[in-house]
Amino acid sequence: MPLTARQTRFVQEYLVDLNGTQAAIRAGYSARTADQQAARLLANVRIAAAVREAQAKREERTEISADRVLRRWWAIATADPQELMQLRRAPCPDCGTPDEPNPGCGKCHGEGVVQPWFRDTRRLTGDARLLFAGVKTTKDGIEVKVHDQMRATEMVARHLGMFVERQQTLGADGKPVDPVRPVLTITIEAAAALPQPGKQSGARRNA
Repeated sequence: MPLTARQTRFVQEYLVDLNGTQAAIRAGYSARTADQQAARLLANVRIAAAVREAQAKREERTEISADRVLRRWWAIATADPQELMQLRRAPCPDCGTPDEPNPGCGKCHGEGVVQPWFRDTRRLTGDARLLFAGVKTTKDGIEVKVHDQMRATEMVARHLGMFVERQQTLGADGKPVDPVRPVLTITIEAAAALPQPGKQSGARRNA
């Protein structure tokens, strides 16, 4: 049995942002029950198959795979902002040292003077280049913009299935308490895979 027009629209809208609740609303389902409708629709075998087929066709058409997108999100999430900008302390005029503040300086007492530093963005490479989001001049000086690393981390977690949506709480008026922002909870499997306090990860970090 083919999908109905509204179910087909749901599949199309779901591919936009992988948000079942919002896809249901955009497809014409009631906002009041959109989260329940989304869960029901995604559990439907024919709709789930249609989503997978549409994703496969899109990957083939655009040559953009979920793996490539995931790698890009992870690169942004783990990029080191200090490759773009740093807050440095330089010797004050009375330090008498060329590179580092002098602890014995009677004026700054080794604190030096604060100097912001920004890398020439033409020379950015790798993850730092992906993190960079532009520059703008304000009344206070230059502002270097970067992509939201917490948002990137959340997107990675979503793609890896570390979070699952659950039904939203309804208010006294019968409407979802927060119909826009999905309520998330971490899965037991994902929680078990997280580094435990006091234990070092096997992966090495760059100094």
